[in-house]
Amino acid sequence: MNNPLRNQIQQFYDASTPLWLRTWGEHMHHGYYGADGSEKKDHLQAQVDLIEELLEWGDVGNPNSIVDIGCGVGGSSIHLAQKYGATADGMTLSPVQAERGNVRAKELGISNNVKVHVADAMQPPFDNNSFDLAWSCESGEHMPDKRLFLRSAFNMLKPGGRFLMATWCHRTEPPELTTKEQSFLKDMCSAYHLPYIISNPSYAQLAKEEGFKHVQIEDWTYLKALRLFARPHTIVGTSLSVTALFIIAMAYADTSVLLWQDWLIALISCLGANVYIVGLNQLTDIEIDKINKPNLPLISGLMSVKTGWTTIAASILISLIFALAGGF
Repeated sequence: MNNPLRNQIQQFYDASTPLWLRTWGEHMHHGYYGADGSEKKDHLQAQVDLIEELLEWGDVGNPNSIVDIGCGVGGSSIHLAQKYGATADGMTLSPVQAERGNVRAKELGISNNVKVHVADAMQPPFDNNSFDLAWSCESGEHMPDKRLFLRSAFNMLKPGGRFLMATWCHRTEPPELTTKEQSFLKDMCSAYHLPYIISNPSYAQLAKEEGFKHVQIEDWTYLKALRLFARPHTIVGTSLSVTALFIIAMAYADTSVLLWQDWLIALISCLGANVYIVGLNQLTDIEIDKINKPNLPLISGLMSVKTGWTTIAASILISLIFALAGGF
């Protein structure tokens, strides 16, 4: 990492870590409040939940050796080491953070398993093929060379190891970022000493070029991904069709029998089937859509294939449940 930026980041976290500890606690990253962000919970629990959600999503198995890239005060390092009975080596540019992490590991009686090092992730002090899991939680945005960052992570992993990263990204292009979006990113980068931010698909492409296999990305802004996955114009069409048919049915039936609840049950059932159909179409046409429809969520990286299959399974289940409910 170039010295001016390295010094800025080090000084920033040396000075601000006491504030972060009072505000966020030992985990210096955001929390997980459910797929739509609406769950109510203590922020400390939400931070732990984010770690657990990432581990489940990444299917990391049971790693014995872990490197925590950009570890802060070692919150994730300690959590992962305790969870898996593993060794964890954290890297931070801040001596203040490293001291805090090592003191806490000693207090917890796990200093033999957890070490926090003052080290540059662009030039890690570890041998190649050293770790089962490379972990990076909200640190990639600080890296001045994203390719070198990924290359370093790849080199530290043992054959078959996994790299799991959660990082800030800008939206997928095209269309190009607007002037307003670029201005917002510039201000954010200036405030937090970030060199630049890239998109999810850009990370995926770099990871593949640096040798990673089975690369998966996902934007956890799930509701946005779901809206695009459901194809809004088909939702409108289905809703209008169900409503029109209901009005026709009312003209020929005893209106005391047909209530608005019946319309709602029919609508939910049909919308569930709609999402299933358009979703299945996208899941089976990925290669074609890469050419014709690059903005669809499975292609752009807003949604993973795994989440896509889960979504259509839930959708058809909801459709059938409401259809059966409406039939009795």
